Amino acid sequence: MPHRNTATPRRMPALAAIAALSAAALLSACGGNDAQQTQAEEPAFTLADLEAAKPVAVTPEQVAETFALGSKSTDLQRELLEKEVSGQVVEWDLQLYEVSLEGDVYTVSTQPVPVADSDTVNLIRIIANVRARTPEDHDFLRAVKTGDPIRLRGRLTAIALRTAVVLDPAVVVMRQ
Repeated sequence: MPHRNTATPRRMPALAAIAALSAAALLSACGGNDAQQTQAEEPAFTLADLEAAKPVAVTPEQVAETFALGSKSTDLQRELLEKEVSGQVVEWDLQLYEVSLEGDVYTVSTQPVPVADSDTVNLIRIIANVRARTPEDHDFLRAVKTGDPIRLRGRLTAIALRTAVVLDPAVVVMRQ
């Protein structure tokens, strides 16, 4: 009787389920889930609110260390940190990876935030929906290159799949 490979058919439903859950979680974290949005409408968080808020003292490195794959942090510690920072304003120095523009909103993504523990796999990047407030902001966002430093101030709205910290809204903080 010929040998039949039964491993692949068994794995396919599991892989499809993982892919579907990953896509759903990412869309939900980035605002793609209309049912979730209509369920609990929050008042809009304006740029004036963003500028008036005092940033929390959590660093991007603390978030990256906590959420890195293989970190010594527990699920409880990740949950508590996420609750602490969700909805709060942060102001972080980061390294740019990419900028795109849709309408009047720049989507800024950063290089992975470095972690000290070399035994972990860090996947955390910052994804920020940046609103330019001045012509200088527009000029900066159109000229910045991969690897350049960028300082962002934004409201942390999600930590998605241990890979992305979403800031929305966000602004560039120009260095003096």
